[in-house]
Amino acid sequence: MAWRLGLRIEHPGTCAERMRAVVVPREFTVGVSLVLWAFGSWLIPLLVALGVWRHVRCRVPLRWE
Repeated sequence: MAWRLGLRIEHPGTCAERMRAVVVPREFTVGVSLVLWAFGSWLIPLLVALGVWRHVRCRVPLRWE
């Protein structure tokens, strides 16, 4: 009935509120991705260095037992 009279009914799920809800998770996702990328970039050289240390310094063989 309201649409026949040309009335516009606003409710809590308006387009602006839905757009705001989409922006927050995207920023969170970008932030988490950046932190995980930085951690992974730091972790890979550390793991390689620990592997070299284990096999060269501690003389652990490179074969399965």
